[in-house]
Amino acid sequence: MTVLTDHFADLADGPVNGFVEFWRPDVGPDTDGIGSTTSDRVVVPVVDGDLTSPDLDPGPARVMLRFGGWSPPRDIVIPDSDDPVQLTPLFTQFEVQPPAVVSQAWLAAAAAGVARDLAVAAGASVAASAAAAAASASAAAASAAEAVDVVAAGLPNATTSAKGGVKISGDLGGTWDAVTVPGLAAKAAAVHSHALADIVGLVAALDARQTTAARGVANGYAPLDASGLIPSTHLPSYVDDVLEYASLASLPASGATGQIYVALDTGRIYRWSGSAYVEISPSPGSTDAVPEGSTNRYYTDARAQAANASALAAKATDTAVVHLAGTETITGAKTFSVPPTVPAPSASGHAARKQDVDVKVGSDGSVVTLVKVTQAAYDALGAGRPSSTWYGIVG
Repeated sequence: MTVLTDHFADLADGPVNGFVEFWRPDVGPDTDGIGSTTSDRVVVPVVDGDLTSPDLDPGPARVMLRFGGWSPPRDIVIPDSDDPVQLTPLFTQFEVQPPAVVSQAWLAAAAAGVARDLAVAAGASVAASAAAAAASASAAAASAAEAVDVVAAGLPNATTSAKGGVKISGDLGGTWDAVTVPGLAAKAAAVHSHALADIVGLVAALDARQTTAARGVANGYAPLDASGLIPSTHLPSYVDDVLEYASLASLPASGATGQIYVALDTGRIYRWSGSAYVEISPSPGSTDAVPEGSTNRYYTDARAQAANASALAAKATDTAVVHLAGTETITGAKTFSVPPTVPAPSASGHAARKQDVDVKVGSDGSVVTLVKVTQAAYDALGAGRPSSTWYGIVG
């Protein structure tokens, strides 16, 4: 399957719009095996000069271009390619492509060819019209025969005309019914008229149209201005609901509800209240100029603190609590439910840990005192030495 692409432009290098038609004179099976073939006729639009065809089966094909008129058909062979292929170079397979500089003339020649074809078709139409005229003449001859019969029947003042009709001169001279003279039933003798409905096809054609008197009036049709648009005066107000005027003074004496009026000299906008123009307030630019409502109220520190007062009442003052870090002095008696953990004492006044106390207590649990003395001083104490004192002999 292959996609054909190309770009078409005029002599000024401007893109053109049109159509390109592809068809297969002999549609055969797919080249890639069993399956469906592309349509034997595909018309692809050219938009802004660009052409991109759908997937086409490779093989012989015929192409026609239409840019104002159909060009003569060209035979090409669509290659089998996975990548898009440019169309116009394929034309050189069977014919010489005109140079780019005369492409406009080439298009004109193609248009002339189309005009020739149209002229041939018009000739055929003329021939058909001639045949219809012959049939009409035959019908007229038959009508003439009927007219002669009418005259022969004794219609007063009636003769046959050169075209086969009945020529009446003077008064009909009486009253005639449909049996004697078809179509003249209930007609006055001195007057011959036809109802509008008697003219075949004319009433239906006229009923399908409106007169120019119905333009721009109720139950008629809307007119168009010089730009081909419907004037705003013939549109509902919601279609053109913003109207601009030079100033407030130039606004209509009576406005319309649902419309907005702009005074260009001040930039102010108004609406019609039914009796006067009321200015629509612009944005004040700051909430300071907008009054506070009863439900959505403005924020203040006092309102925020009042809203949190009950929650804050159960909280301790920061200066009345012990913090996890920092130097602080705690007063008053404190009772601990579990033993506190303290670091090893290194100075007077530090809390002693259990292991610090154990080295000062005897095996029986009694507290002992360690005294350093010389041997002579120890001997001098004799038996009166207290048992709660431990002596260390030095020197």
